[in-house]
Amino acid sequence: MTIIVLDNEAIYNLSFNVANVDCGLGDAYKFRIRSQWDQTDDTWVGATTNGYFAATLLSTNDRYSEFQIVLNAFFVNSKEHYNGIYEYELLCDDESVLDSGLIKVVTNPGGTTGDTAFVSNNENLEADTYFTPNY
Repeated sequence: MTIIVLDNEAIYNLSFNVANVDCGLGDAYKFRIRSQWDQTDDTWVGATTNGYFAATLLSTNDRYSEFQIVLNAFFVNSKEHYNGIYEYELLCDDESVLDSGLIKVVTNPGGTTGDTAFVSNNENLEADTYFTPNY
């Protein structure tokens, strides 16, 4: 799944391969994403309340369900570079997972990449020997 996050927009409609969604009384839904960039970090990215973005069920049928996801200012009008592959989870209010998988986030404009130019201190391609075996 790919989501293109445009400048000055915070509400997006996403469809999930989950049929006939019903979380019971109240039908409160949550959506969260985690970057795959740092596999050791268990932080869910940029969400508003307890690591979640608000999600509202728009429609559901025998094939799929459509939700309206409200992304906060984490992505909107950001000068940072958030393009990448993220893990996502769509949950009921009771923390039961309805769907999970990968989502590609493309921000427009993309922001700066934070790259620093590398200037070599070895322009003559001189090699260093760190280990020489003794035979």
